[in-house]
Amino acid sequence: MKFRQLSIWMALLLVVALPLTAFADGVGDVSTSTLILGVGVEDILTPGMTHSVRFSIANDAELVGMSLGFEMTYQASCWFKPEWSDNPESWLFVKREGRALDAFNGPGEFQVFTAIDSISPDTVWIYGSADPGSGLSAGTSEICYSLSFVLPCNTPEFWDGFCVDNITVPQYGNWFFDDGAQYAPTFNGIPNSAPDNPDAPAKCYPVEALGLPAVWEIVPDPSVEQNHCDNFTFTFLGNEGGNLIPADPVWYEASVGIMDQYTGDYLLPAPVDGVCETQQVSVSIWNAVCGGSEYTFEVVWTNNDPMITDCPTNSGKVKVGQTYDYPFWASDLDECDARVFNVMAVGPEPVGGYQIEMEGYFTFTPDAADNGQSFDFEVEVVDPCDGADFCQFTVEVDIPICGDVNNDGSANITDAVHIISYIFSGGPPPNPLFVGDVNCDGITNISDPIYLIGYIFSGFIEPCFNCPY
Repeated sequence: MKFRQLSIWMALLLVVALPLTAFADGVGDVSTSTLILGVGVEDILTPGMTHSVRFSIANDAELVGMSLGFEMTYQASCWFKPEWSDNPESWLFVKREGRALDAFNGPGEFQVFTAIDSISPDTVWIYGSADPGSGLSAGTSEICYSLSFVLPCNTPEFWDGFCVDNITVPQYGNWFFDDGAQYAPTFNGIPNSAPDNPDAPAKCYPVEALGLPAVWEIVPDPSVEQNHCDNFTFTFLGNEGGNLIPADPVWYEASVGIMDQYTGDYLLPAPVDGVCETQQVSVSIWNAVCGGSEYTFEVVWTNNDPMITDCPTNSGKVKVGQTYDYPFWASDLDECDARVFNVMAVGPEPVGGYQIEMEGYFTFTPDAADNGQSFDFEVEVVDPCDGADFCQFTVEVDIPICGDVNNDGSANITDAVHIISYIFSGGPPPNPLFVGDVNCDGITNISDPIYLIGYIFSGFIEPCFNCPY
């Protein structure tokens, strides 16, 4: 009798236990999918666009807890975008959707954690618990969580696919649903061996370029000239290439110089050292789907040569014991250029010393051995771009005639006019400079032509009568 009663009780327990076992095993699935946001293309990714990886959940009973880990792998980095957080002070990336909006809302009951940086792989952990009635309600497969990100533009060798794998959450060491008992849900419909061994394979999505390259509309000529004293500027213009996938705006890049990536305004600074060389520039235009076009051109830095404006037309005279002096001047349309003067003798070299300062002031002090001879000199002025001008002139070592500033053999009215032109109109200076100081006050100014005119017409003492030279 006792044995019969025990058998009945065991049969009843078995009947009760069967549904409990089915409930404890649970039926649930976590699946993933991707979407190109703003376009609606699913399960394919394209560089440059914003995507969403979506986590869908199917469960046959309310979940009062879960522990889900996801590892996302891409050969290059991804740019993840923050969209949602239970805590306004935190910076989380996962967004609740569907049934998850009303689940696990109790304070401190549920957490979403992301481990995201610039290096792939990146991880998302979704875990926590809730009281019965506050968990994730039963339902068929529905998007419950999503994560927005951008695949950066890069070369096709990085386009080997974007993969999402299921992994354990470090805090629990498991991958599970809890509907009163814990079990390992399937991943994309493929079973996992156990909560501590989520071995269902990762799901990978192809990465392809879906758009057309950006197109140039306005570019400079293949070779442009620009004065080396001024910056080269240009405004580039292009469009996104007529993609069906929205790809505005475009952005710009340059190999050298300063490019505004949004407006296409470009500046290539003038050479700091004034060297006038040809410079190669490559510019690129990109659209949002990473379609790029390149354009290469050259900037030829140009130069205006300097010009000596007061090259003596007649030979000058200087006697032994005096110093011949003459201020050379050069003009240059390039205001940024520094001009340098050099001098050399052409033909016989005088024994006396001669030199020219960098600014153009030339002096020659003949030796007694130079007396009675003529010497030819060449003055050169150069700029940083090797632009140059030359002046050849002659100096006779002989007794000069004071006041004969144009060296025509006598001091006359033409010499007074010459001095006045030099003082007021930028005419050539006296040759040499000291013969214009006819009143011996040490400087050539307006008093000297007045004195010379007095000598010519009013019988003044001859020029330089009391001069020390």
